[in-house]
Amino acid sequence: MRRMLVVLVFSILTSAPVGAEDWTYCNIGIGAQGERNYDLAIKYYTLCLNEGDLSRGSQVKVFNERGIVYRKIGAFDSAIADFDRALRLDSAYANAYVNRGNTYSDKGANDQAIADYTQALRLDPDYAIAYNNRGDVYIDMGEFERAISDFTQALRLNSSMAFAYNGRGDAYRGTGENELAIADYSQSLRLDPDNALTYFGRAAAYKDGGDPDRAIVDYTESLRLDPTDAAAFNNRGTAYAEKEDYDRAIEDYDRALDLDPDYFGPYINRGNSFGERGDHDRAIADYTEALRLDPSFAAAYYIRGNAFSSKGDYDRAIEDYDQTLHLDPNYFAVYGDRGQAHRAMGNYDSAVADYTQYLQRNPDHAWAYIARAVANGAKGDNHRAIADYTEGLRLDPSFDGAYAGRANAYSDTGDYDRAIADFTEALRLDPAFNSARKSRGWAYFYIGRFGQSVSDFRRTVEIEPENAYWAIWLYLTQARDGREGQAELRDNAVRLILSDWPGPVVRMFLGEVDVQAVLDMAQSDQTVADKERRAEAYFYAGQYQLLAGHEDKAVALFREVIKTGVTNFIEYTGAKAELSRLEQ
Repeated sequence: MRRMLVVLVFSILTSAPVGAEDWTYCNIGIGAQGERNYDLAIKYYTLCLNEGDLSRGSQVKVFNERGIVYRKIGAFDSAIADFDRALRLDSAYANAYVNRGNTYSDKGANDQAIADYTQALRLDPDYAIAYNNRGDVYIDMGEFERAISDFTQALRLNSSMAFAYNGRGDAYRGTGENELAIADYSQSLRLDPDNALTYFGRAAAYKDGGDPDRAIVDYTESLRLDPTDAAAFNNRGTAYAEKEDYDRAIEDYDRALDLDPDYFGPYINRGNSFGERGDHDRAIADYTEALRLDPSFAAAYYIRGNAFSSKGDYDRAIEDYDQTLHLDPNYFAVYGDRGQAHRAMGNYDSAVADYTQYLQRNPDHAWAYIARAVANGAKGDNHRAIADYTEGLRLDPSFDGAYAGRANAYSDTGDYDRAIADFTEALRLDPAFNSARKSRGWAYFYIGRFGQSVSDFRRTVEIEPENAYWAIWLYLTQARDGREGQAELRDNAVRLILSDWPGPVVRMFLGEVDVQAVLDMAQSDQTVADKERRAEAYFYAGQYQLLAGHEDKAVALFREVIKTGVTNFIEYTGAKAELSRLEQ
């Protein structure tokens, strides 16, 4: 904070004693004050007051001066007591009001400070320093418009006050008027080119205005003038981070913490930069240190929770999100991220509850509707999922993933026509959205529109030529559409490892192994993975029998797929679709 002290400096040449006054002690006090020997200054000002036989007017000035020295050493109550004494002797002494206002401001008693500056201005309406200092306090109070008015008045009275331009620059920055702030800081620097604080302020205005490069230049100049300013290192670090130069940002945060190991901000900021580099362990360590310094800072728990979540440590993430809400129940962003953590852990009811809380405060956030839709879909509540996808798409019609999600929900309800329409829209928005292309191919297959699914799986094979499943599905769609697909399957098989599953299925469709051999390969114990493989084997064997004209055998095999209960597999859905057609 800038404080233009009103210091009345005495000397024998400028303050001649009145009558029998003895100024010996006062002059020693003045000399000691000039040499910053404040304890000695207080001693001799006190002796002067007690033994100098001072007039009333001289006592006013010495009490005021001793109060200034008390303020210098942080003895604010003693300073205020001296300014009170001066004002009891002379209630029209404007300097004492300003100095007492400065001291009240130091104590954080802003209302009392404002009252004193205002009284000084009643006594002396042209007192530029009083306007300046009152402007400073208005900034501390967040009353930026009033601050701007006071600094402008101070500059009208004295246009050479660099610190008033600096102060008004701070106030303009507070109102978001960064260009005006930069203009004032620049004028301040023309008047006082070696002021580190002004470079600091202009750097902040450049950064707030979206110009981190100029901000870095000014922070660097500020640090040249004052290399011990930890805040300048911290802020320059944030400018580097804005440029995604996280290595330099971390270097600056390190230097800030070297200067001030208990400086809260650089721990948070360095943690953020470590997180951006993917070093979540170091990020967590920094957030933890920040919380040691301030265990009541809710946002630090929140961002540490995000770091734990990024590591996949969802239990600890949820603990931190819970603590954030304990400290600040209105920190609604937490509900969204805690919902994500619950969903990742499969706690779908908790996830839905959190997304719902988040949406109560943020009803226009499309992503939250879509996230809740995913959780509802995972619960099997497809109708609610569809409703949430629909609302999310109303808010953001360009969200291709939401169309694909709603399409999957429609597929799960058997509404394949709507599913196909949504997959098609997702692909229109993102032609490279291959999972939507595959899903549309399956949807076409389920309703027997085999010819339309051929192009989707052919394109999928082109994109992922080493995945045997897509070669199989391309063959099936061709064969079920009455086309000859074995030659293309043989060409595609060249790029596949047929000894690995589902390579034997490819060989079955090429006529190299029989159906029973494929079924035997899928038989073993009852582990989840083997159950899933059996579901696949039964389905593809069923397709083989269907293509061979053995519908009864195909039906039996498709029923075996259903018995596995592997409901999240494409083959399970495909078996249901085939049984629906065959058993009509």
